[in-house]
Amino acid sequence: MLSKTVLCVEGLSKAILVKRVNRFTVMVDDGISVFPVHNTNTGRLEEFLVTGREVLIKPIKGVKLTHRLVSVKDVEGLYAIVDTITQNEAFIKLVDEGLIPYFKDCFVLKRNPKIDDVVFDYLFKCGKDEAVIETKSAVLRGFNNEAMYPDCSTARGRKHVSKLIELSDKGCKAYVVFIAALPKPKCFKPYREADPQLEKLLKVALDSGVNVKALSIYMDPQGWVILDDADLPLCSEWLSSKS
Repeated sequence: MLSKTVLCVEGLSKAILVKRVNRFTVMVDDGISVFPVHNTNTGRLEEFLVTGREVLIKPIKGVKLTHRLVSVKDVEGLYAIVDTITQNEAFIKLVDEGLIPYFKDCFVLKRNPKIDDVVFDYLFKCGKDEAVIETKSAVLRGFNNEAMYPDCSTARGRKHVSKLIELSDKGCKAYVVFIAALPKPKCFKPYREADPQLEKLLKVALDSGVNVKALSIYMDPQGWVILDDADLPLCSEWLSSKS
């Protein structure tokens, strides 16, 4: 499909990454001073949070932090979107505009629905049906240009997928959507080396009728979020190894 602009993140400025302080904070240098910035993505992000890498940051009205990390410069002068807030804003904009084929007739019925002891991202209304949606940030690139998730072991991710399997077995519509927020990946697959249990669960999920989907977006230097592929395929080599 042709790339399409989705939304523009305003107020961005460039900086250089100095170091990651902890899960939620990185230090950056904007050429005037070195200061801490909020990071919403709790993955390891070892491929992107590298000293000296150019980043785009956005002002926020925080109590302690004044900016949020939005994206990191990647290939071809384009940016990987590490900010999960921006990822989900783009996702909902795509749903609202009918640009995701499998959510063509859907809208957000509820955010953060709690089912038993599990909180998901969204409950959608799709025609006459309701669907439980969980999104995951896939900002990891494989050796063959695959987008991958996770980049570290994730008990939370396993809990979500396990519950989606249970819901699907009961006849509910269930989706896990991997947001491949890096420039132009060829496909998506789970990163077995980071969490082999999750990879096995995703195989079970497919067999149980859970809709395992992916889409790819990235950011240009002007701060536009670009839709690259609204229905990024699952990597064929992973699918062929499912059994």
